[in-house]
Amino acid sequence: MSDVPIAETAVYTALALVAHYFPTSIDGDSRTAAPFTEAASLVSGKYRAWDRWKELPHDERQRIAMVCSIAPGELADVRTFSVAARTLLSPLTADGTSSVPVMDPFELVGTDPFTANSAFPRLGDDPLGYVDRMTSRFRRPSARSKPPEFAGPGTWLTREIFVKNVGQVHGRLQIPTYLQFTEALGHDSLPSVSTVPYEADLRIPTPELLRLAEEIDLRFPENKRYLHSTLGQLFKVLKTSDTVSPEEALSLAAGGMEILNAPTGTGKSVLVRVMAAWFAATDRRIAIVLPDIKACLAMTWNVREDLDHLHRSGSIKQKRTCAHLMSSSGMHDRALKLASLINESVDAPGKWGERAKRNIDPLAYECAQRTFLESTGDYPPGREPCLSLHRQGVGSAACPWIPTCGKYTPVYEAATANVVIMNHYVFMQGHLKIGVNLDGRSLQGRSSSRVTSSIVTNPRVRASGRVRQEL
Repeated sequence: MSDVPIAETAVYTALALVAHYFPTSIDGDSRTAAPFTEAASLVSGKYRAWDRWKELPHDERQRIAMVCSIAPGELADVRTFSVAARTLLSPLTADGTSSVPVMDPFELVGTDPFTANSAFPRLGDDPLGYVDRMTSRFRRPSARSKPPEFAGPGTWLTREIFVKNVGQVHGRLQIPTYLQFTEALGHDSLPSVSTVPYEADLRIPTPELLRLAEEIDLRFPENKRYLHSTLGQLFKVLKTSDTVSPEEALSLAAGGMEILNAPTGTGKSVLVRVMAAWFAATDRRIAIVLPDIKACLAMTWNVREDLDHLHRSGSIKQKRTCAHLMSSSGMHDRALKLASLINESVDAPGKWGERAKRNIDPLAYECAQRTFLESTGDYPPGREPCLSLHRQGVGSAACPWIPTCGKYTPVYEAATANVVIMNHYVFMQGHLKIGVNLDGRSLQGRSSSRVTSSIVTNPRVRASGRVRQEL
């Protein structure tokens, strides 16, 4: 039996949810109906504005979010939703009359199918169970495409691209056989992550943050220690609506958004930096979203040094890590741009110091294919045929050097890091193109935000003056 089309599934499940949460009484009828207006509002993604949203259990919120995620965007308009619902629930016969199938899960209210604005459910007493059954196929492992297989030893063709001032570029790659590489790698060579347990509320004791800030300060000369004093002043003036005083603990709740408003220089970035160390010290994981790559590189450098210092001093027993998750396509250009900003001293050639280690090294990489590739021209950095090797009888295959390539090192590091730092673009629109093993399943092209939601603890911190949490 074929699956119900996605648009129909969205209409039916939205009506079922509304029948449960927003039942409407109809004059002259003992049954309650599901109004189209509330259903369209629900699939529009505005459910966070619902006054009951925060009171719902986690599984109910996930169910609503699932329906919203599969619904086509046009259904958010009540007129479009109404037309779709009327069309589904009132198919017309050849003579223009309406013929309502007996097995339809809903029945339009009223005698005129062209003006109906709600529907009676025919779901018994379990509308939420109906939603789960209708959306179960979207949770099946088979519903998610698998990443391409890795290429093995032998001759492979590379995809053809157009390069400005060069023309069409394509070639042939001869992958050699090594002692430990006689056949193609498996998907187990991709980054592996697992979903963490849901944590509804989180209390971060501010005395512990102050203690960590004081410990981190010890790695600097006395005249450059500012973390502890800045954080202490921030906590003294910070005001929140929580029942717990900010001088005792910071309270984070999954599912909503909390905004921390404060002038520049009051310590918002310091707070995020020390909180990152606290999450790592308590064996939790956190994602920090910053405005741009330059800020990400600086924060990554600081957090890595902080964690290394805390491990050496014994404040953190196990070694913790921090990774910068970035888009691989622009790494090379960004490295050149940042390198041009470094004025090297003529008295110390080749010694760039901290700025080069912080900004250039994480972005620099070399493509291993170049040694074994015969092509009509060079593939520009960022456009290498990493996932488009092919040969007769085989579809697209992935480059076997991906697990050891500097271009994808940030992805592998982020999969195991305690602190993951990324910019807004990567968080909102980035994809892990090489694929990922999520909870033991190999998946293709997962968005950075979805993978981040799975591998880090629920609260996520943005250092741009906001503290944000999402499901």
